[in-house]
Amino acid sequence: MNKNIDLISFCLQNFKDKKLKKKILNNKNTFLIGNWCREEENYLTDIRNLNILNFYKWNNHKKKTKDTKLIFSIYKKLITSFTVKFNKIHNQNHNEKYWNFLLSRWLLTFISQVYAKWVISNYILKEYKIKKFFFIELNNKDFIPENTEDAHNMTSDFRGYYSHFCFKEIFNYKLKSLNTMKLSSKKFDHIPKKSNNMELILKRTNVFHFSFFKKIFFYKISFDKKISFILQVKNFVFNFFFNSKKIIIKDKKNSEIRNKFFQMFEKRSGFEGFLIEHMKTLMPKEFLENYPAIYNEHFSLNWPKDPDYILTSYGQYYDELFKIYCAKNISQKTELFIFQHGYGTYYLDDNFYSTGWDKIKCNKYFVWGDQRRKGYVPFFYPKKWLLKKSAKLEAKQSYKIISFLYGFNEQPVKSPHGYKDIYIRNKAISYETIAFFNILEKKLKRKISFRSLDASYKKKVEQTIKKSLNNVKIYDPYLNPFYKHLEKFDITIHFFLGTSFFDTLFLNKPSLLIYNEEHQFKHDKNFILMLNKLKKNNIVFDDGGKAANFLNKNLSNLENWWNNPKVEKIKEEFRSKYCRNYNIFSKDNRIFS
Repeated sequence: MNKNIDLISFCLQNFKDKKLKKKILNNKNTFLIGNWCREEENYLTDIRNLNILNFYKWNNHKKKTKDTKLIFSIYKKLITSFTVKFNKIHNQNHNEKYWNFLLSRWLLTFISQVYAKWVISNYILKEYKIKKFFFIELNNKDFIPENTEDAHNMTSDFRGYYSHFCFKEIFNYKLKSLNTMKLSSKKFDHIPKKSNNMELILKRTNVFHFSFFKKIFFYKISFDKKISFILQVKNFVFNFFFNSKKIIIKDKKNSEIRNKFFQMFEKRSGFEGFLIEHMKTLMPKEFLENYPAIYNEHFSLNWPKDPDYILTSYGQYYDELFKIYCAKNISQKTELFIFQHGYGTYYLDDNFYSTGWDKIKCNKYFVWGDQRRKGYVPFFYPKKWLLKKSAKLEAKQSYKIISFLYGFNEQPVKSPHGYKDIYIRNKAISYETIAFFNILEKKLKRKISFRSLDASYKKKVEQTIKKSLNNVKIYDPYLNPFYKHLEKFDITIHFFLGTSFFDTLFLNKPSLLIYNEEHQFKHDKNFILMLNKLKKNNIVFDDGGKAANFLNKNLSNLENWWNNPKVEKIKEEFRSKYCRNYNIFSKDNRIFS
């Protein structure tokens, strides 16, 4: 017989009514739906002994692969269906390729995030009976996003109000009667509230463009200016952007188009049925109410007509005018090339991450190194061009150290299958960082600073480090541009394999990675082999204590390690595969066939 529980799915940090909170939590049958609901301000202590559910299992890769196939299957069916319905509602005649490009970033994220909560609810209802569900009185209209960026910010919001709202909707959908205990929104901080006079702000940038042969358009491309210039000269094309202008689109109070659109869908059951029902609130206005205004605005762009190629790194995400411009052109004859701009390309299920999502909508996806599989096209690390080979590390009397401080959003945005609970990951990274620091010799502790990349709620990782390690310097990345900031330091420390590790190895900056495989997505076999080579050469460590002891022992002759021919060889092999320097003479520089 399933146990009766009273279920909380909101973040306790936002609950202002301390007396009521205490009363609810003192009930032994009260359960938190996940660790993201906790109220601790750091990871050092547990404030109270709570019942907390956790269904995340990192090693459940088979179910993760199954989830991935299901999500893509639903996505493809919806894109086919949406093509017909959006054309009808907007009186247009675009093909599926157009709507796929326009919708993919929002829709894939939306399906996967809602599916994560659906799977969690399945586990709960299998093991428990919800006697009472605590529900904050929220207004559905406050969850209607303006555009894709607004949708992503809202559904991933670390305050957790959307997650709470979504779980309530799921349980209402699945259960004949959900016994809710309503809590006034006045008892909570930071309640989402949409203004009655919302405006959508677009950015329209003019371009001076000419080309002699192929018409090529570069837009929002994360290239070193020198590389961009070389590519344009080699291909007899020139793009110069000027005179950016904000365009304000008044919010359309037109609920009729939303109602009409969702009336076109037949009644479905199960997850797909809930997804469509939930989507009626969560579909961004850029695809419905505000679509005609955005579409009309794109006609005022002075960008190249009918380009042969469009090149971008991140314009496909949140730039509404570019998305329509690009969608219209690639749905005809234009080829779209997307260039890698962050870490990735080495996962076991590579098609399900952001690089994979970009691959499904472009003709070619160019990566930072010599990888010729999974549909990748070999290119170079484009963010910086080193015109001369990095100098060998010179001996110094004193070295300055920067450690990258990672923290992640703890909301349940991914299915429990094949992922680690993010609260547990953040806590582990915090403890690993503290343990590493404490083993360092005293003279080294005075030389270490942190660069915060903390996306946890109220920066809990950062707060944990400050509380545990006295007088440490933590830098804000927004106030310290990356490359200039890195020049001030001699050694970098990483507790997560992210973009920064690739950046620092590209720059030949002495780097140590404390690697916990459960902090990462599953890697492919080739990358695991590469990691093992880095471990043998004391660049990657499975244990923070060993990394700290290595630094203690070798700091006085660090150059002997970093300049060692064996270490140089593996660094060059790694860069060649995953972050190689631009080579003007390489055949991989010929990106247009």
